[in-house]
Amino acid sequence: MPLLIRVLSLALVPLLAETGSAEAHAYGERYDLPVPLWLNLVGGAAVVIFSFVIAAVLLSPAGMTKAPRTRRGLLAVAGLRSPACRAVILAARSLSVFLFLLAVLTGFFGKVDFSRNAAPTIMWALAWVGLAFVCALLGNVWLVVNPWLTLFKWAEALWRKLTGAARLSLALPYPEAIGVLPGIVLMIGFVWFMLASGVAGEPFAIAVALTIYSMITWTGMFLFGPEFWLARGEPFMLVATILGRFAPIELRSGDVRSCVEANCPPDAEQGCSDCPAAFARARAELREINLRPYGAGLVVSHPLPVSMIVVVVMVLALVSFEGFMDTAQWIDLMVSLGEYEYSDGIHAPAKTTLLFVAATALLYGVFCVVSDLIRRIGYAQARGVGDRRARTTTEVMGLFVLSLVPIALAYHIAHYLYWLATNIQYVIPAASDPFAWGWNLFGTRDYMPNRTAVSLAVIWHTAVAAIVVGHVIGVWVAHRVALMTFHTRRAAFASQIPMLVLMVAYTMSSLWMLAQPIMG
Repeated sequence: MPLLIRVLSLALVPLLAETGSAEAHAYGERYDLPVPLWLNLVGGAAVVIFSFVIAAVLLSPAGMTKAPRTRRGLLAVAGLRSPACRAVILAARSLSVFLFLLAVLTGFFGKVDFSRNAAPTIMWALAWVGLAFVCALLGNVWLVVNPWLTLFKWAEALWRKLTGAARLSLALPYPEAIGVLPGIVLMIGFVWFMLASGVAGEPFAIAVALTIYSMITWTGMFLFGPEFWLARGEPFMLVATILGRFAPIELRSGDVRSCVEANCPPDAEQGCSDCPAAFARARAELREINLRPYGAGLVVSHPLPVSMIVVVVMVLALVSFEGFMDTAQWIDLMVSLGEYEYSDGIHAPAKTTLLFVAATALLYGVFCVVSDLIRRIGYAQARGVGDRRARTTTEVMGLFVLSLVPIALAYHIAHYLYWLATNIQYVIPAASDPFAWGWNLFGTRDYMPNRTAVSLAVIWHTAVAAIVVGHVIGVWVAHRVALMTFHTRRAAFASQIPMLVLMVAYTMSSLWMLAQPIMG
């Protein structure tokens, strides 16, 4: 209980922060905010509130009883079904497999040199941070380039030629009662490795982690089939699918009856949207590539199951938790727990991981309370309008939880923008000397990143804009879902007041964290 009280008290710091100028979130460099901190927080909150009023005025129940379907098919464009296009997809998959194998080999056999060894750059700059940006801002390309799926499919094709068997997996029945619990457990393990292990930047540790994860992933595919494991036990596919719902490009593949994603019921008329299960079962053959507005894929009419709600909340908790770990308040918390002195930069693995789980549970509990208020207020104001049965609190959570995705994406951009702009440049020396053995294949071995390539002012203003815009989109998504759920403008407006309070509080907390100097 004392530990929980400390965490809760630190969570209130943004609301109690002193006014005045402050340093912006920056890696070892100072950038003074152009306005007082209190004005920055109030301004961000005001934009979110204003967007809530605008959404309430402009959006009406007419034509909004179903999820949006404004699409433009790209496969109808000449050339996208051509052999050349299929060759490009094969090249992308081959490149992904090459980078995966290179990360493992350089990790095991390369020298420890972060500026040249390719493993850290591939793992963190390209795969984790860069791929998340691409999936959210362009489309869920992880469905296409997942190296574990590609290698499994190649092995299955070889097995088919040698034995004549239809598939390599045993296709055992997946225990549907556990939902995506395997993916949640592996996500917690990933968080431990990334934030708490203290060895996430070491090439050898990265190679070991990739090897262990590969064995788990391929075992799951072998036992249950790649389509079931991707939709249930592969955390990177789960995260990419969630972020891909925000993107303007929608991938649709396979027969709708093959879909096992809980958010796509078997009787869905339009098939599966961004569904890893259908995509894998269709052997990665695209049926549709559609354009849609940003955020349209977050508006759903079928509630997500509890386990997927946990995944979405965990993604939001992760980006905020990682940002908080870079502040002086995190060091104060660790010191108060007796873990290390200010001069010691090693995080406590067990307690850091437990604090992340506690932060996820706390955020889940807050969202549960907010969803219950949404349900009570909404149905009280609707007064029986519509012929649908009243949703439970869990179902309301499953409908509205995707409105948190723009917020998670916004803070991911805010937290990683400067880091990515700097560390993506390590691709240049790593390309010439991936094993750090002294090679100079392209003459770029001694290149060092230019940390001033993008000014801190540009980075900070872009980050602030991302946070505010992310919350505005979240407000729009939530209001659209409210109209679909409660059918009347009055009920939708009243029901979203608790969500507005949550989003304003989160906006101010995010802007406060962004204004803190990075300590780690």
